[in-house]
Amino acid sequence: MFVIVKPTLACNARCTYCAAQHFNPKTPRMKSDVLQSLFQALPVWGEATGQMGQDTVHLLWHGGEPLLMGPRFFVQVLEETRKLRSSNPHLEIRHHLQTNLLLWNADFEEVFKELLGDRSLSSSVDPFDRSRRRLANGGDYFSLWLTQAQRALEAGFRVGAVCVVDDQVAQNPRRAYTFFKNLTARPSVRFNPLYPSRRGETVEGGISSAQWGRFLVELWQIWLEDHRELAVQPLANWYRARRHGTVRGSCDMSGRCSVGFLGVDPDGNVSQCGRAADGEVLHYGTLDNPTGCLESTDRQANQQRMRTLREGHCADCSWWAYCHGGCPLQSWLASGELDGPTFWCEGRKAFFEECLQTPENVEERGA
Repeated sequence: MFVIVKPTLACNARCTYCAAQHFNPKTPRMKSDVLQSLFQALPVWGEATGQMGQDTVHLLWHGGEPLLMGPRFFVQVLEETRKLRSSNPHLEIRHHLQTNLLLWNADFEEVFKELLGDRSLSSSVDPFDRSRRRLANGGDYFSLWLTQAQRALEAGFRVGAVCVVDDQVAQNPRRAYTFFKNLTARPSVRFNPLYPSRRGETVEGGISSAQWGRFLVELWQIWLEDHRELAVQPLANWYRARRHGTVRGSCDMSGRCSVGFLGVDPDGNVSQCGRAADGEVLHYGTLDNPTGCLESTDRQANQQRMRTLREGHCADCSWWAYCHGGCPLQSWLASGELDGPTFWCEGRKAFFEECLQTPENVEERGA
């Protein structure tokens, strides 16, 4: 089970396309009792998705900006983790962090050295047009980010970059690739297309499905020319699937979206994921009833989605094993229906057909 936890929706940066700016929750920061309820729910959720007697729950601390909670909050997270591990030895808890790093300091380093087992974190940064990502006071985000990222690296953490592909990045894949390859000593980057968080909205710098597909094609060619020196997602997942028959896609391509992911907001409301919370859809209940969240009719409907797609829109698609129908929230953005094709369907198919060349049913090969 992968749980995306948003302890706050507040942020100390201002990104023009950020979904969190839509919200003014009654409780802007997660309180101690909500955090305790979260950890009480984890054994229930872990058992529901555990395999071979071992239950694993991944907690991704997201936002807003999670570091606004302060080091003491994450000390409490660490204490709750220790207690849960002691009382539930069969339950493994793994922590992950998505942060803009602007508040990173020695106190955070100390607690996250234990919380993050592999000392890896991810952080968003733009390769060239930096007008869409500024500090809350209007200041220069990029310069401060570089300083903070270097500090984290010197403290022994790995910083994986997340790049939002807007219209300018889509037109300059080689420049973007070069930027991220030279960014850190052990570079890695995930490229995510820019899209609105709600139906009917437009977002400055947004791209079409065709633009996303063309960007992926050009990026793939650049990546192979460079002998895959830069760790690039989602390309590496698809490369592995083609070469080794192993599908390890992100949440929207893994085929486990509806059974392996949940999202929790600052007030303890439970939804499908962070995207669902941002889009105000697929709400499953509250932390007070973790079993009820798993049994929610909306969650069951989402679980039916893959079967509906496989029998309908995706029935004749040779590339099902590489995307499993994509993200239901992106289907909702495209058509208002969870059971339809995603906004990015045609772009992905164009990439698959040009770059993966010979579709193979990797699921039949033991994926």
